[in-house]
Amino acid sequence: MQNVVFTQLSIPEVRQLLRQELEQFFTDRPFVSSTSTLPIEDLYTRQETAQKLKISLPTLDDYTRRGIIRGCRVGRRVLYRPEWGGPV
Repeated sequence: MQNVVFTQLSIPEVRQLLRQELEQFFTDRPFVSSTSTLPIEDLYTRQETAQKLKISLPTLDDYTRRGIIRGCRVGRRVLYRPEWGGPV
C-alpha cells in the first residue's frame, strides 16, 4: 500500500480513496462464509456429540473452551457439526 498525504485532499477525495482501497482489499481476498451450510437439524447437540466421542459433558465443555473441538452457538445452545465432533 502506498502512503497518502491527506492535507491537500477534500472530503469527497478522501472518501473515494478509502472506497478504492477497501474494494481492492476485499477483491484480493477470497470470501469465506462464517455461516453454516448445514441445516440446524444436521448439527449435533452437546449430549449427542459427547456420546459419539465417548466423553463426558464437562470434558466436551473443556475441549470446546480450549479450542480442541469447535462449537457453534445457535441462540443459547451450543451445537456441533459432524466433522467437528469426530467420526460419525
